[in-house]
Amino acid sequence: MPVPNMLQDLFQRYQTLVCVMPAGVVIRGLAPLLVNCENLPSVLIVDLSGKFVVSLFGDTDKNTNHFTREVAKITGGQEVVTDFGDQVHSLSLDWISGDKGWKLHPKSHPGDVLAALINHQPVALVKDGDLNLPASWMNFPWTQAFPDWQTAAASGYRKLVVLTCRSIDDMFWQSVDHALVCFLPLLAVGVNFPPGTSGDDISQAVLTVLLRFNLSPESLVCLATAEDLRDEPGLNEAARLHHCSLRTFSRERINQMKNHTDSFPAVRPSRNGGGVAETAAHLASGAETLLVKNQRFKRVTVAIAMIKPLLVQT
Repeated sequence: MPVPNMLQDLFQRYQTLVCVMPAGVVIRGLAPLLVNCENLPSVLIVDLSGKFVVSLFGDTDKNTNHFTREVAKITGGQEVVTDFGDQVHSLSLDWISGDKGWKLHPKSHPGDVLAALINHQPVALVKDGDLNLPASWMNFPWTQAFPDWQTAAASGYRKLVVLTCRSIDDMFWQSVDHALVCFLPLLAVGVNFPPGTSGDDISQAVLTVLLRFNLSPESLVCLATAEDLRDEPGLNEAARLHHCSLRTFSRERINQMKNHTDSFPAVRPSRNGGGVAETAAHLASGAETLLVKNQRFKRVTVAIAMIKPLLVQT
């Protein structure tokens, strides 16, 4: 039986695994199974000489560090129970499980990237410029952080972790060896349309604007509009098609916002109800500026804002 298959089989049947093999082999083998953080077996790594025992993954309730110390007593080796093991655990679950609404690009290689982090190989962090990360994340062994993947690739990095709401094209994958690309739930899309507009018309308008401005549909959180449009079949169908929620606001609140343009300078009353899309995007996101101002189609108007605060919660 191939090693990855063996590890996956044992991972699903036992509460503790003690693996005498390189950490990279274990991570690559188990990465497809790290789908949630409940009842996670303890996974320990013992180097081939038996000198070190490292707690790699494990539910803290199962006292993984305790198991690490016990195994070290048996082997006579040194237990390694630093925060790094816990950080790698948190890192892998956040990016692989999607339990925070993060979505992995299907071409991502989480096992290879996590193995590189464990083995202290050069890995660059690429994040959208407006995205703020908790200070604790800076303890991960990033070699360097970049505002875009082109700069990271030009600096010689071939393994990347990318946190974004932007589209990723084929040129990106041709420029890296391995990457872990996470689309973060950051986009609120304001829409306005006359009653009776079809779901296809709304959905296609939203998708067209996202792609036109290099934004990923995977980062779409909600469609926002006026409250009296909430029950429109086309709006609800569009939300289903984009796998996102709906947020609606009263006409009174929308008009109040439109009349206070000093607070939200991007919002301007406009003909054909365009101000509804922009104002709804503002209200749903909490942002003071728009990523995309009114984009008008035959029956639909679309505006996009990035949800604030842009602090990734751990």
